[in-house]
Amino acid sequence: MSKWLRYAVAAGTAVLWASALAAQVLAPAGLATWPDAAPGLADAVPHVRLPETNWQADDESTLPPPPGWMTAELASLGTTLGSAPPFDPLDPGDELTMETGRIASHRNGFFQKLSLSGAWLDRGGDEDFGMVEARSFVTVALPLPTRDFPLLITSGFDATPLDGPRTPHLPPRLYDAYLDLMWLPKITDRWMGILAVTPGVYSDFDNLQGDAYRTKGKALVRCDWVPGRVQVLAGVLYLSRFTFNWLPAGGVIWDPHDDVHLEIVFPRPLFAYRFTASALHEDWVYVAGEFGGDTYSVRNGMDSWDMIEIVDWRVYAGIERKKPGGGSVRCEVGYVFSRNIEFESPIPDYKPADTLMVRAGFDF
Repeated sequence: MSKWLRYAVAAGTAVLWASALAAQVLAPAGLATWPDAAPGLADAVPHVRLPETNWQADDESTLPPPPGWMTAELASLGTTLGSAPPFDPLDPGDELTMETGRIASHRNGFFQKLSLSGAWLDRGGDEDFGMVEARSFVTVALPLPTRDFPLLITSGFDATPLDGPRTPHLPPRLYDAYLDLMWLPKITDRWMGILAVTPGVYSDFDNLQGDAYRTKGKALVRCDWVPGRVQVLAGVLYLSRFTFNWLPAGGVIWDPHDDVHLEIVFPRPLFAYRFTASALHEDWVYVAGEFGGDTYSVRNGMDSWDMIEIVDWRVYAGIERKKPGGGSVRCEVGYVFSRNIEFESPIPDYKPADTLMVRAGFDF
């Protein structure tokens, strides 16, 4: 069963990534087009700007929204909470893009983003616990049924090698393989819905059991309270964990100045400041916080399985260079605290010591 599942995940990911590559190759020749019956997605979706017919991957004439959550959004919620949608539903949208001098942070048409990132959490002592987080995803966009109701499809694969502890026993590696389907209906000119479902496999991939298959989701609404400057977000996340399932999410997004972006949002606040701006790139510094971890099905012995949940809180500072069309490179240094590993079985919880984190990422 696990062999065929791996083949299916690999095949699905290969098809999606090949489609994105084909879109990139065909775009300059004007061969990648959208149906004429689907107008207006640019007004509904901040990071997905689709022209009427032909599109080009790097449209530098389009002004972007301000920088949002580092992997996207609420995909940022997703990345931290175990799903990784790269589209950022918190960005203010096209009203702000027409008023600022920020470079384009998105692409036109089918292909949206390819993201690669890695993080290192220091183990500390021999009796403690560290890990490496390798994340990758690719996102494409489709009109469903028109461009006012876009569907963003994200295929992601994460690998997390674990370093320690000696006790309790943990597997050497954990994996996430998921497909995120996010639908963004435009309710009115100022209101947008954010609905997502994320089936996936979360396990050590050692003879997969039924608990390894989990489906997450989110349901939120976003209001442009002051178009281009203040947005309000409210909703709920479904995490499908054995300790808890539901988590409220929401807050206020405020852009008091073109060089300043604030996200007073739970569970991922952010403050960003732009200190360099030109037609070729922008440089930002930021401080942020996030809720990390996820639940996994693992082998606990020769013939037994268990569910473990890794939980932590993170605060970090970073610097990012953005380029037209969504390209970026970033580096972050942070502090990880309130760490906990819980077991569904009677094994006692394990509380690792606080540690340091170094993380870097690239978006294409």
